[in-house]
Amino acid sequence: FCLAGTEDIAQAIINLNNRMTGMALDRFVTFLLVVVNPESHEMSVVNAGHMAPFHRKADGSVDLVGEEFADLPIGIMEGVEYQAFTFELQEGESLTMYTDGLNEAENGSEELFGIEAIQQIVEQYDEAAEARGERILNAVLAHSEGEVQGDDMCLVAFNRLTRS
Repeated sequence: FCLAGTEDIAQAIINLNNRMTGMALDRFVTFLLVVVNPESHEMSVVNAGHMAPFHRKADGSVDLVGEEFADLPIGIMEGVEYQAFTFELQEGESLTMYTDGLNEAENGSEELFGIEAIQQIVEQYDEAAEARGERILNAVLAHSEGEVQGDDMCLVAFNRLTRS
């Protein structure tokens, strides 16, 4: 209801946060909303306490896109004024988003996989989104050395293809 009730994605997350806070669940959730316009290639993003996505540019450089717009997770405090930011995904660029179950995966020595390890993979390999996702997941599993998974893992990756 909150997301379908308005075209303003920041307002939708404000509504969702106020509704969840009003339930007094004593819980919170990080949330990243990305709306892709397939015609203009514009990405509109609202970040509620989540890790910023990795934006790999056509020249191979990688940024944490919109990190400065991240706000509190949903459910912590009513009245948070979430902001949307937009950017255009250029030809040959990609976006990689993930939950903390990946970067916080531990090995037998309780060492975390780390955000930097994910970033290195995104930087080093210019490949299809599916291959990048599999490469990251396989690296996390190899790092974990069979340890019990401590948190859920979600990874979303997509590329804007270059026209032939």
